[in-house]
Amino acid sequence: MAYSDYPLRDVFSERDLERLRGGMSVESERPADDSVVRILTEDYGGPNDYAVSLGKWFQQAARHGDDVRARYRTELRNGVSDRCAFLQPASELMAAYFLEVQQGFSLRYVSRRAVPTPDFQIHRNSLDLAVEVKTPDSVAPPPDGFRPFAPTPSAAPLLRQAMKSARRQLDKSANNLVLVIAYERPISEGEAVDAAYGDLHLAIPLAEDGPIGDPYEVRDENVFFQPGKNTRIGAMGVIWWTRRPESAGYVIHNAYARNRIPHWAFDWWPQFVTDEADRALVWRNRSQTA
Repeated sequence: MAYSDYPLRDVFSERDLERLRGGMSVESERPADDSVVRILTEDYGGPNDYAVSLGKWFQQAARHGDDVRARYRTELRNGVSDRCAFLQPASELMAAYFLEVQQGFSLRYVSRRAVPTPDFQIHRNSLDLAVEVKTPDSVAPPPDGFRPFAPTPSAAPLLRQAMKSARRQLDKSANNLVLVIAYERPISEGEAVDAAYGDLHLAIPLAEDGPIGDPYEVRDENVFFQPGKNTRIGAMGVIWWTRRPESAGYVIHNAYARNRIPHWAFDWWPQFVTDEADRALVWRNRSQTA
């Protein structure tokens, strides 16, 4: 493959690639992370699929101006010595491309100097959303290691951790979406519902001679979406990278959010939302699940 065809040539020079192949970072004398080196330099009869996608995402972001281009160029270059540091800006680029190009939102990147600092703002019709992107490391190994059927622990604790980390980046008065990116495998709808709402149990007060009260519903104590708690997050979206042209995913709405996001904002996605009577959580558009 000629360097002129390299999909990330606006980020890494020929000299950079030689350093990476030699196991060295491009901005320091630290060793490069082997998995990142494979992402950036391996050929599979041509550029590998993820590098091609990442180049496309970067070019789309660069259309938003020199500041955005310089930000992500720097973060990708600095991240080659640490897989997590590399995948976070890569995931932000993927999420922005997904929302702007594939789903048709208007998108604006937010200055890192702003406080609080979501990654970007999106707009459709009369709705403005602040978006914070997270990549839980344990469900995001390098894409060349994609194993859709590998046995792995539940992702629910990692999703809760991602939302907790995102929460402090979001203004409590805004409509807020946390978007979680996965690589190794799709995160199942059940794992995401478990992270957000936990398992529902029926409790019956008992005494030695039998029930002493009416049954009532209880949920796990470590769930994330609860009345009066974590209410600044309006919804959690989950998407994952695939080798197909479009990413796949779904949205879990927060029934207790201070600013609830209308389901029409994501009508192309499967969504876990409250029903029309606002009494129960139900799935919409689930037949579209990939």
